[in-house]
Amino acid sequence: MKDHIVTYDGNQLIWPWGEDRHGLEQAISEANWLGKFIHERTGIDVPVKPVLALPGWWVEQKDRGVVMVVNSKNVAAAVEGRGQRVLSDEQVDLISRQLDVLCRDVED
Repeated sequence: MKDHIVTYDGNQLIWPWGEDRHGLEQAISEANWLGKFIHERTGIDVPVKPVLALPGWWVEQKDRGVVMVVNSKNVAAAVEGRGQRVLSDEQVDLISRQLDVLCRDVED
């Protein structure tokens, strides 16, 4: 196995030195948290799909899993324009405003 390649078999990450699920489990946990946060703040039930970005790694995906695993350069391509649109423009705006309040740690 090459030193810069991580393989995702849909269940675990296979690194040059071994296998693990730590990043996958965290991505799933964070996606669940975000879905609950959005619902509590807006009343909108939205399917949140976890994405795990691995900067500096070439990602080979052997099978699909719950988490989408990508190199950090491919995050936008992984999430934009995929599948059927499930939120209206108004819902996107409402969710964006809630996330802005949560994430804003500097003043304008």
